[in-house]
Amino acid sequence: MRKVLTILTTLLLLGFPFNNVLASETLSSNTESSNSISDQNSDVSIEDVADVSESDGSDTTVEPKNDVEKVEEEPKTEPTTEIENPQTENQEINNPTTPETTNDETTNNVEAPVVEEPTKEETTKEIESKTDVNSTIQSTSIQTFSASQVTESTTSKLGRILTTTAKIYPTIGNDQTAFAAGSKYTDKVFYIKKQATYNKTLYYLISTVASSTTGVIGWVKASDMWAQNHVAVDHKSKTFYLKGSGWAYAHAWGAGQDTIYKDLSDFKNQKFTVNLTEKVGDAIWYRGYLENGQKVWIQAYNVTTKVTNSESATSKLGRILTTTAKIYPSLGNGDTAFAAGTKYTDKIFYIKKQATYNGTLYYLISTVASSTNGVIGWVKANDMWAQNHVAVDHNSKTFYLKGSGWAYAHAWGAGQDTIYKDLTQFTNQKFSVNLTEKVGNAIWYRGYLENGQKVWIQAYNVSTTPVITESNTSKLGRILTTTANIYPTLGNGKTAIVAGTKYTDKVFYIKKQATYNGTLYYLISTVASSTTGVIGWVKASDMWAQNHVAVDHNVKNFYLKGTGWAYAHAWGAGQDAIYKDLSSFKGQLFEVNLTEKVGDAIWYRGYLENGQKVWIQAYNVNTTYQNNTNYSLTLSEALAIQMKANPQTDKYRNEPAYVSTDSVNITGTVNANVNLRTSTSLKDNSNVSTTISSGTTFRIIGTVQGDSFNGSTKWYKIQYNSKTLYVHSTLVNITSAVTESALYVRDAESYESHIYDTVSKGTSLIVLDVGNEWLKIQYTTWRNATSSDVSYYLNPKNFVNDEKLRFQFLDLSKSSSVSASVLNTFLSGKGTLNNMGQAFIDAGKKYNVNEIYLLSHALLETGQGTSPLAKGYSYNGVTVYNMYGIGAYDGTALTSGAKYAYEHGWTTPYIAIVEGAKFIAEQYIHSSNNQNTLYKMRWNPEYMARYGGASHQYATDIGWAVKQIDSIYNIYRQLDSYTLYFDIPTYK
Repeated sequence: MRKVLTILTTLLLLGFPFNNVLASETLSSNTESSNSISDQNSDVSIEDVADVSESDGSDTTVEPKNDVEKVEEEPKTEPTTEIENPQTENQEINNPTTPETTNDETTNNVEAPVVEEPTKEETTKEIESKTDVNSTIQSTSIQTFSASQVTESTTSKLGRILTTTAKIYPTIGNDQTAFAAGSKYTDKVFYIKKQATYNKTLYYLISTVASSTTGVIGWVKASDMWAQNHVAVDHKSKTFYLKGSGWAYAHAWGAGQDTIYKDLSDFKNQKFTVNLTEKVGDAIWYRGYLENGQKVWIQAYNVTTKVTNSESATSKLGRILTTTAKIYPSLGNGDTAFAAGTKYTDKIFYIKKQATYNGTLYYLISTVASSTNGVIGWVKANDMWAQNHVAVDHNSKTFYLKGSGWAYAHAWGAGQDTIYKDLTQFTNQKFSVNLTEKVGNAIWYRGYLENGQKVWIQAYNVSTTPVITESNTSKLGRILTTTANIYPTLGNGKTAIVAGTKYTDKVFYIKKQATYNGTLYYLISTVASSTTGVIGWVKASDMWAQNHVAVDHNVKNFYLKGTGWAYAHAWGAGQDAIYKDLSSFKGQLFEVNLTEKVGDAIWYRGYLENGQKVWIQAYNVNTTYQNNTNYSLTLSEALAIQMKANPQTDKYRNEPAYVSTDSVNITGTVNANVNLRTSTSLKDNSNVSTTISSGTTFRIIGTVQGDSFNGSTKWYKIQYNSKTLYVHSTLVNITSAVTESALYVRDAESYESHIYDTVSKGTSLIVLDVGNEWLKIQYTTWRNATSSDVSYYLNPKNFVNDEKLRFQFLDLSKSSSVSASVLNTFLSGKGTLNNMGQAFIDAGKKYNVNEIYLLSHALLETGQGTSPLAKGYSYNGVTVYNMYGIGAYDGTALTSGAKYAYEHGWTTPYIAIVEGAKFIAEQYIHSSNNQNTLYKMRWNPEYMARYGGASHQYATDIGWAVKQIDSIYNIYRQLDSYTLYFDIPTYK
């Protein structure tokens, strides 16, 4: 013994792990506990011995305990993979920092072959089927490097490889055949039936079965493993019940790859039939069968020997608190449990029995006062709100309803038990009671209302005597007859007065109502108050009253239809009328600042154009008003006038154009040596006049047809050296085409075709093709519009019924009432226009211009707020801004636009927006030409009718008015409410 201590001390001083020292000392004795799983090949039946003997292919597994404080072999390193983490003390601890820090089972998530305990007859067969031949190193290949260097001994342990980088040696000491454990051999439990010391290092021989010859993987250093002693306890049959904690494994002391169930909560209280008990470390493990037939290993901590269930009678009423609460038809059987859902929540139940099961209190709920009839199931007490329920008496009583509270089908009723959710209609009615009960501290009465309905009502909501019950309300009312009584004091008939003509045909505010002796009364007032302007109480049956609510205080604009009346109050009567005929106000603007609802009708309060404040019913106003302005000329006459004004279009911007070749000097060249011929024949070279070199130029005077070359029969007729010659078109590149006189640009190869434009002498053309008489050219975007094109845009009938396109007729002198925040939404990211919504609103108010139009105009002119004039341009040393393109003339737009802004002091984006609106207002919208719509700004029908010509038109583009619409239309669609006033031109 003294020698052993000396060796131990020396090894500790050298830093050798203490557990390895113990292991080495133990191994040197070559002895094991009598209960160890010995390494032998004898054909001994498992049933014949108490220990679990190693055999060739036996399925005898021993479940280890996770008592790592007494682990025989302490690993040097921590397990590196995540393992089950328990939530409470004394549960299985499956994620230890080191093996020494836990007393419970761990799961390192290691995949391992499932090695079940066989019967005698199946031992050999199971081993043959369950051994992974591909992954197992056969016993014949497991060798020691040198018998003189290795000391072997038998043992009985279970072990887990700690890291994926740990080496497995088919032959101890031979690094060349060693391989890394990887994920395949980690997080997994192995049998250890043999250990060996090589060069003072302890190794374990790991196997997938309880054998040192069969299922062998190889040798692993003890320092790379976590190993615990593994012994059989008994093979006795036992019955336990699952606690619902821990995991279930294919092997005792299983790791992650051995896991069958990681959550046993669903198996709580189920029977666990055990047929084998083993010990791993200090932990007991049981192998057995769950109720579903699954064979598993479970640590002893997670089972119990009995299930407690104590029942007792009670008397309560209860409500299930949540829809997810479980209802158990059979207490302790989670398989049949179901969620309460909406069917069993917000509802009252009788509780006549309760039970404690595994320390948890449950209530047996029923639809009737019985523990046998109407039973639904058991519910945990903490999932319910329950109160004691006792009968007080069955005496008959008479009460009167206060009009408060609800009426139920059961005492202490919940939502699903409700019969009436509003008892105001029953105020002061008699309630005949025949049963009184107490729930918690509250008294409940069961009885009959005057309509015969049986209900339960809480005592708080009844009175022993009739009372005057007042409540707030919001109505408007009219007294129906002149003989109706008005009571200054409710219930005092002596002070009552007759309504007469003074108080009839007139609307009153009703802010309070009362029930007196079963009769409903209204308190009428001249203002919206129950204390000011009060006249007195009137029976509800003597009045016509309707609910009265405010809708909003938003500003809105409408246009009068010319129908209906205008009143001093909403839902006004004869004495409230201000105008009994609104026909003279037809089409006038009605600016609203308050909207209310009376009954089902909407009423607006606002100002007429004459400044009179009135109330008008919604039926009598329009959100869209259409005015037709008549002009004393026909559409044909207007078209003829506009055609003289050189109207432009970009409709044909992608189409080719044509000019006569007579007055165009077309120059061509060749890229190689080419023959010039006197004819278009290619039969021989007799007609070759000369050969020109690459780069030689000549004049093309026309095209002719000739012999085919390169798939074409087109030849150019040319002049070269004062000769008329011919060259094939495919050999020629046209280098220039310059007009020799002014020419018409046409839309087709015909002198009768539409003239797009006129080009002056000396104009260079882009040639697309050369014909005999016509030159096909590429032309500019803007061209003269055809008569049909102009007629389409000039005719209002083409647009007036289109929801979007009719916005070109929107009266731009009227505000949209849009908010700055809505405008800012459209201005977001638009350069210097970003967040300038209020500026457009200010501009609109100052100069009476529609702010949405101003915004749309600015976006178009500034290229979405990014043009130089929008960003700010320096003119005479001052940075100026021009948001509407005012004064920006074609060809000098930047400098002329900046000059105009400089002259008018537009030195900030805000000033440019607000003051630029002045130009538009004065020159167009509020001018003598009355160009208050996009259509009128483009076509100016007033001027055409008055002077017979076209003048003061904002643009030459025939589609200009339509192109302005997109932004205007899209912004209007974002508004909650708006009013549209359309001014439609009408030609004779």
